[in-house]
Amino acid sequence: MKTENEKLVLKRESQRMYLKTSKGKITHKKAVKNYHKNNPWARTMANVASRCSPSGKYYKKGIRNFLTPQKLKELWFRDKAWKLEKPSIDRINAKGNYTFENCRYIEWSKNSDEGRDSRWAETRKQKTENNIVVPEPQEVDL
Repeated sequence: MKTENEKLVLKRESQRMYLKTSKGKITHKKAVKNYHKNNPWARTMANVASRCSPSGKYYKKGIRNFLTPQKLKELWFRDKAWKLEKPSIDRINAKGNYTFENCRYIEWSKNSDEGRDSRWAETRKQKTENNIVVPEPQEVDL
């Protein structure tokens, strides 16, 4: 007769998804991780699809995804994204859709800085139009 702990372990093992390979069984999570390691543009594709889905923030702004996995792979090699420390997809025209012509891979840090700068510029523009004086950001030496 099996103890309660043994039943629990067996139940957890049966709930895990395994994939069979020539080297034995691996978990589904590990298989996905291996796939993304060998096809890094696939993770970008998943992220873009998520942002542009009906529940995503870009969908509400009217931004759509017209990239296919093949086009994203071409983009990866065109921009030599494997050489970047932390590659990030960037829309050249921030108000445009995800298309091959409007996208590029750049460093994540540069992409996040550009987003912050464009949001600052947009806020400044809106406040200037409303006659609110907005001071320029000051550089601070630490």
